[in-house]
Amino acid sequence: REEIKVLIHGAAGRTARMVITYLLEASTPKAVYKITATINNNGLEDHPDFNNSNLTVIKNSFIDEVEVKKLVSSHDIIIFAAGTKLSNAFLPNKVYSRPAEWIREAIIETQKNIPGKQIKFIGITAMSARNADKGSLWNQYTFGIWCRPSFEDMILFEDTFLEATDGEKVNYIFLRPPGLTNDISDHDVQVDPEKRPDGEFRVKRKVLAKFIANECVLSNKYDGRAIVLVHE
Repeated sequence: REEIKVLIHGAAGRTARMVITYLLEASTPKAVYKITATINNNGLEDHPDFNNSNLTVIKNSFIDEVEVKKLVSSHDIIIFAAGTKLSNAFLPNKVYSRPAEWIREAIIETQKNIPGKQIKFIGITAMSARNADKGSLWNQYTFGIWCRPSFEDMILFEDTFLEATDGEKVNYIFLRPPGLTNDISDHDVQVDPEKRPDGEFRVKRKVLAKFIANECVLSNKYDGRAIVLVHE
């Protein structure tokens, strides 16, 4: 039975918690998803799968280069879902940009040392970092202004992968959702809309989590792309 090792950073976040469940459910008789979930403090003790033998929870804030590289090198898929909170959005403390180069270097080095090894990196950022014009005007001129330092950190984070030269590139997917919510019905998503959607544009966390699991981890459809997701 093949073991697919998935590292989820920021696993206590509301979307990441659901990604854990979807991936554990995706295991088959031929392949099992073994998940390492990193958290800063607490936050997963009440997860329904906390005692699942295929889930390992560790405390790691991704601020130590050696620890980050060790974790990345021992997994097949990396999901970076640090998230943005209003309380720290104005002073993000390089939550995204600091570990970006470590992650990319660890992927390249591991793939060089292990023939046939391929590591996929999935980064969750925000639509407003680069594509604020596709969101609401309220978001652009209120929340968007306060969170600008965090968004700038996300851009640095993305560019570490997007602007790498040919010999330094890795397999990545960047997802740029708008505001997330739990308070709307399940819905489909638009990928890379040409203009700002009419009406609701936020994405339900459950929908995003399912998209991450089905369209990014279980599929290679969006490999090598940075995509905006909005409500359809």
